[in-house]
Amino acid sequence: MYREIDGVCSDQLWIDLDKESVEFLNTKKTEFKNSRVQYIDMNQLENLNYIPDVIIFWEVIEHLMNLEVALTNLKKVMSADTLLLISTPNCFSFPNFINTLFGFEQMHEDHKVFFSYWYLKNLLLFNGLVEHDFYFTKIDLEIELNIFGKIVKALETLMIYISKGFCDTLLLIAKKDNTWSQ
Repeated sequence: MYREIDGVCSDQLWIDLDKESVEFLNTKKTEFKNSRVQYIDMNQLENLNYIPDVIIFWEVIEHLMNLEVALTNLKKVMSADTLLLISTPNCFSFPNFINTLFGFEQMHEDHKVFFSYWYLKNLLLFNGLVEHDFYFTKIDLEIELNIFGKIVKALETLMIYISKGFCDTLLLIAKKDNTWSQ
């Protein structure tokens, strides 16, 4: 995905919590010629010296405690044409659905918030960002499964066929709502 985005925009900003990954991507400058990948504090976005075409907020928002401050800071560096790509785990994914049948929630220890499509969409609307596009997405990991894992995987595939709402990940693409005022 990184390579494809690099080919269609002049400036993009990846905001990531993983400093090592950002440093690795920056060593690939000959391969990714347009991209400016930065490890940046969300409270320091006003220090950017450019307006990104695309802001990639990939698997970050669920780690934050103060979502309104983060979205306000993002809007400060967005033009009317900037796209904000937000990817986050889906609270209604099939594994989460199965876990609730057994009476527990399973969440990564660093995650602060679980998102559904409507919660994410309404959070953005409340903060002056509007949905441009939306996708339910699936992360396919290449792992060896035992028989129980294969049965669960088959059920997951069936459930996703029935309703895309059981997919692993939400991907919402947003723009600034230029009619919105705080």
